[in-house]
Amino acid sequence: MDKMNRRIVSAICRGYYERKRRIDKQASDPAVLDEYKRLNTAIDRAMFILPDEYVQGIIKKAVTTGAGFDRIGEAYLGRRQYYQYKGKVMANIAQTLNLE
Repeated sequence: MDKMNRRIVSAICRGYYERKRRIDKQASDPAVLDEYKRLNTAIDRAMFILPDEYVQGIIKKAVTTGAGFDRIGEAYLGRRQYYQYKGKVMANIAQTLNLE
């Protein structure tokens, strides 16, 4: 994935919780809510490539907050494994959204 697509996917991921809040409150036009659901579903489905729910939670927190390894504070994953998983998830999201 090139640098520009990585930035786009990162920006999409960081808006996850705001979109979720708007979806729950039905706070926008139906067409906008459908797009929000599509983006959030792409993020949720990308987590299924990871081995277990605990790792999915760590990586989801990382991609939706933009946190790096040092800010996550989880001892369960090593630095290399963390960035491998995060990269795979980001690539999966880009592929799902047809950015690659």
